[in-house]
Amino acid sequence: MRLLPSSLFGRLVLVLLTGLLLAQALSIFILFKDQHRQKFKRQEKQLILRMTETVKMLDSLPHQKREPLLAVLNTLRLRVFLNSNIACLEGKATSPVFASIVMNLHRNLGNDQPLCIVEKNPPPTRSLIARLFKTRFHPPFFAKIQLRDGHWVSFEHHHPHKAIITPWRLLITLAILLIAVLSLSLWAVRWLTRPLAILADAAEHLGRDIHHPPLSENGPTEVRRAAHAFNLMQ
Repeated sequence: MRLLPSSLFGRLVLVLLTGLLLAQALSIFILFKDQHRQKFKRQEKQLILRMTETVKMLDSLPHQKREPLLAVLNTLRLRVFLNSNIACLEGKATSPVFASIVMNLHRNLGNDQPLCIVEKNPPPTRSLIARLFKTRFHPPFFAKIQLRDGHWVSFEHHHPHKAIITPWRLLITLAILLIAVLSLSLWAVRWLTRPLAILADAAEHLGRDIHHPPLSENGPTEVRRAAHAFNLMQ
């Protein structure tokens, strides 16, 4: 069984199609990785800022006035709870994903402020795109930070339903681009191989009629030279 097309047109189309598909696959991989990396950084920055502001706000208030603020402090991704006499689970935050959060919280709140972060089980279900490209997202976690008066504030971070979605708009854009480039490439290949088809037809006619009209010596240099040589041979 022959794997390659027999015609020059078919082989050129195969080469172009393979190259375009590989280029598009690489583009999708790079774009998705960059998109998720940027989303990961934004998520981490927002979490750190939200937790820092919450701790500072609660520190500025007496304990009895903190509870009414919880409804305002809670967000879709981060819930805030007030706990008393909660032991901090030091050494449990083993995931390297949390290292940057812990470092920045210590920097913003002071190194003497006890805090800890533990991963919440079970881990979030990752989308097909996330599994395919191994994208990183903060797993859900529990965090505890001790306030200045000895009380503790707890944070519960989680991903809302369908927080990680497939960027269909990007996929559709790339598909349209692929179709447009492929259509132009097919037209270009047909345009370039047409003089060769004409030359092959002329050779067949020459075998039957030596007085067949000469070929038009137009087109690219190589095609003009081939047509000129064919006319001389005739």
